[in-house]
Amino acid sequence: MRVRASMLHPARGWSEVAPGSEAATISGIDGGTGRRGKARLQYRADIDGLRAVAVVPVVLFHAQLGFPGGFVGVDVFFVISGFLITSILLETAGTERFSLLDFYERRARRIFPALFAMIFATLLVGAWLMIPSDFASLGKSALATLLFVSNVLFFLEVGYFDLSAHLKPLLHTWSLAVEEQYYLLFPIALHLVARRASRRIVLLALVVGAGVSLALMLATADTRSAFFLLPARCWELALGAILAAAPSLAPRTPRQAEALALLGAAALLAAIFALDDRTSFPGPATLLPCFGAAALIAAGRSHATAVSRLLATGPFVWVGRLSYSLYLWHWPVIVFGAYGALHDPGIAEKLGAVVLSFLLAMASLRLIETPVRRRRLLGSRRAIFAGSGVGFAAIAALGATILVSDGMPSRISPEAAQILTWRNDPLDRALDCDYVSEAQFRSGRFCTAGAEGAPPVFALVGDSHSDAWAPGVFSAAAELGVSGYQLSIAGFRPYTDDFHAETERMIEALRALPVETVLLIGFWSAEATGFNYRMELSETPLPVDGLDRRMLDRLDRFVTALPEKTFVIFDDNPVGQPLDRFSLARHVNSRSGDYMQGVPRERIEIYSRRYGPAFQALAERHANVRYLPAFVDALCRDKICPRTEPQLGSLYLDGDHVSVAGAISLAPVFRKVLAEATSPVRD
Repeated sequence: MRVRASMLHPARGWSEVAPGSEAATISGIDGGTGRRGKARLQYRADIDGLRAVAVVPVVLFHAQLGFPGGFVGVDVFFVISGFLITSILLETAGTERFSLLDFYERRARRIFPALFAMIFATLLVGAWLMIPSDFASLGKSALATLLFVSNVLFFLEVGYFDLSAHLKPLLHTWSLAVEEQYYLLFPIALHLVARRASRRIVLLALVVGAGVSLALMLATADTRSAFFLLPARCWELALGAILAAAPSLAPRTPRQAEALALLGAAALLAAIFALDDRTSFPGPATLLPCFGAAALIAAGRSHATAVSRLLATGPFVWVGRLSYSLYLWHWPVIVFGAYGALHDPGIAEKLGAVVLSFLLAMASLRLIETPVRRRRLLGSRRAIFAGSGVGFAAIAALGATILVSDGMPSRISPEAAQILTWRNDPLDRALDCDYVSEAQFRSGRFCTAGAEGAPPVFALVGDSHSDAWAPGVFSAAAELGVSGYQLSIAGFRPYTDDFHAETERMIEALRALPVETVLLIGFWSAEATGFNYRMELSETPLPVDGLDRRMLDRLDRFVTALPEKTFVIFDDNPVGQPLDRFSLARHVNSRSGDYMQGVPRERIEIYSRRYGPAFQALAERHANVRYLPAFVDALCRDKICPRTEPQLGSLYLDGDHVSVAGAISLAPVFRKVLAEATSPVRD
């Protein structure tokens, strides 16, 4: 069975596969062997084009430029690699011409030069940009990549779709590790089976192996292990190998080939555009891209189809030939481009990362891969193995040095080093005060803090925000010589129609406590608007009319139930995206940023304009209620609400809970409130 002439691209030579690497050729049916046992295989431009269809969605998905299922491109690469490499191996497997040295020399030429260049460049840029903990992690990743076990390392450290994955510039090398683990033993096993059995038995062995791996993937509940580790992935490579070993799977007529190609293209496009990072993957959905790729390879093997002609056009072939380099370089570019940024990159930055990735890939192909592949550099087998050994040793030494030195901390700026010394852990209390238990409600014994030995004269009530502000409240109380109760419950809302039993217990507890003043603090921003800092908020009217009024009515019933208490209701503190000390240190070190990072005040005032009038109306309606909008005014400046202060460190633990330092910074505000509320007691 011959491939039609229209399917062959003239004088293109050998090309590379990403994330692995082999030539886009079709083997064995009518090819012989040449010097040193290398197969003379016909070139298939449509497979180069298929690589383009695989790599572009991967790059654009990683750059956050659409293609929600673009990550399936790696699965397409696995199928292509299995087909091409098995096609080459079948030329000599089971014969005296089989040579492992030839096979591994070819792999070394395809993989090592460009890979070593990328790792070395990544380590250099990492030394310039990264804080010590991230740089030490990069050193460990470099060592794992050299040993082709980075998939195991990342399986132990991070999920592929986790936010922390965006801090690992070598995360994408997991796929290279999967391929090389597969090809460490596969050629030997194929040769041994082929020596003792017919081609039909070889095919049967491949089918059985693929079936076992596929069943394991479908049965594995741990999607992280199924994603990163070889046992649940090797069926994808074996699927390509089955196509190579079974040329009879190719369609017999042009009409069949056209139908199969259209079906494969539809499956592949469905995977790229219908799947996303919420899909359980790998899983049943993995069948779409893999069998889509297999269908396109099989259809184009026997007949030229409309799809194969499109894939064989110049732009597709050019990108396909660039695919290994592009795969290698794009992820470090994207990671370093966003490293230290406190906000998601804009469209210009995303497009810039893609363009730079293409430029680096073109340089890598022309200056490194092609000269080595065509033997203009490292022409002999001894030279390529020796060069690979030198590159391996150099990068291994560098990676080990980085790891052992804990990321070379002396590299970073003094400002970033200072930020990394900040500690803003929650206040250590003798009692668990952040959640009032049912037992505490029954016994009436609640946490107290403030001046030691002083009787409690107020109660701090609310959700986790009240607990976050507790250090500032009780620090002020201690200065005044008084103490108070803390009745905080995460998620608590003082509404009689929500969490009814919890609210009723709180009302009964407050009635029984010998205090007059109740400080009420909560996450009012989210409650009154239906939004929180994780969602975009604009000046346009919010589609939540009535939330503030319902909140007012509910609070009204709460304070009405306790007419003997005086309520001081505080506004909500500014909220925004989480900014931990590591994020800020990355920003300051890599971008020469300053400490004064925060949230625009105008954005915070959008929130406060929704709940503030409701609280003010409540205060006007009840003589025992006072609304005190102190937090926004105290924590914000003219245009920004800072999340850090040079002398205090981070003012927040996360996006909406203040740190101990942030809470204590407002102790003067609480001291004034408590002084007014408790003056008769202190007199």
